[in-house]
Amino acid sequence: MLKSFILFWQNHPGLSYLFSSAFIGPTSQAPRIDEGKADHLYELEIALEQIQQGGTPPYWVTDRLLRNFLVDLTGNTHRAEFCIDKLYSPDSSTGRLGILELRAFEMPPDEKMCLIQLLLIRTLTAWFWHKPYPRKLVRWGTELHDKYMLHHYVKEDLLDICEQLQADGYFFDAEWLEPFFEFRFPMVGRIQHKGMTVTLRTGIEPWQVLGEEMSSAGTARFVDSSVERLEIKVTGLNPERYAILCNEQRIPLQPTGRHEEYVAGIRYKAWAPPSALHPTLPVDTPLVFDIYDLWNQKSIGGCTYHVSHPGGRGYEDFPVNSYAAESRRESRFFDFGHTQGEAEGNKYGYGYDSEEVWRRRETPASIRRQDARFEQEVPKAEARPGESAASREPEESRRYINTDYKSDIKNVPMEEPTPNKEFPYTFDLRRRRG
Repeated sequence: MLKSFILFWQNHPGLSYLFSSAFIGPTSQAPRIDEGKADHLYELEIALEQIQQGGTPPYWVTDRLLRNFLVDLTGNTHRAEFCIDKLYSPDSSTGRLGILELRAFEMPPDEKMCLIQLLLIRTLTAWFWHKPYPRKLVRWGTELHDKYMLHHYVKEDLLDICEQLQADGYFFDAEWLEPFFEFRFPMVGRIQHKGMTVTLRTGIEPWQVLGEEMSSAGTARFVDSSVERLEIKVTGLNPERYAILCNEQRIPLQPTGRHEEYVAGIRYKAWAPPSALHPTLPVDTPLVFDIYDLWNQKSIGGCTYHVSHPGGRGYEDFPVNSYAAESRRESRFFDFGHTQGEAEGNKYGYGYDSEEVWRRRETPASIRRQDARFEQEVPKAEARPGESAASREPEESRRYINTDYKSDIKNVPMEEPTPNKEFPYTFDLRRRRG
């Protein structure tokens, strides 16, 4: 039974990420067995081969075979997707309680959603009891933190699970999982133009643990939360004439298998905390999306997304309920504000005239607050001797808004962009694309 659960969860990454908390990855509270060590799956295959189908090994043997694989990077057996500390450990009586902890499940906000989680586990338990899962481990590689960070592919994975259950006589309706998709991947906004529909949803972004730093309480390890991810899905798109741009960069879209439907992930630096993985890179927000007409070389529509208050303000209190939180989220999406003007071919993009200028780029110093109805320059304070003007600007506004991005389109690569070989499903705004 435990072998079937391990194999099934490893074969379906959507199960690991749909019900989890916001913090995922190899340093999270419940890392997957294939997140972290490169040779982990090879050794795990040897251990699983010793659990023969139809046999009944001693209970303590199961603990000895698997306890060294169901761990995190530091060897902590409690921080694992499947925790068997209390299953049947021969070390102590408290470890022989017959309890298997599924630590990748976060408590949902509604009791009915919790019932769906329990029903899914009970259905899989009944299925594996009568029909053990016979598949092999899959080497997902970078697809885990690329493809399965997006709503579209996680949903496809869960739909495939529902089809397998129904094919074996276990009715589990895929519509019961819709609240989880909306809760895990809330929709940012949607626009329609000339028969095309562009939908933006928040994606999942693994947080990187940074190096040790000294704090007032001693040594601390911060988590880099400066990078976020969006999913963009386009339907009704004719790729021969139209392209989708984000901050004047053409996004390499992946076909979904449906007619004129494409999807892609977008990684971007949302804000500039004091401790981050790339402290010298500027923020990429606001994100300006354009539906670009390749034949006429101009943008025909688009939208704008802000990760914080569009006017640069900070909220003084927490949302009183879910409606207040939703209104704040919706106020950061504008179904207008696309880039104006005709394009002039430049393969470097971002307004850089040559590769030399691109390589000498610096963190922009012109930061201004933006409002939905007007833009107002933030007054620059006079720099002290030996102090740069950028360091004298308001720290709060510099963290969230990059106004070095100009609102007249001049540089759009006309060539079809080549997806990154390592992360083909995600377009990273922090890297230059030729």
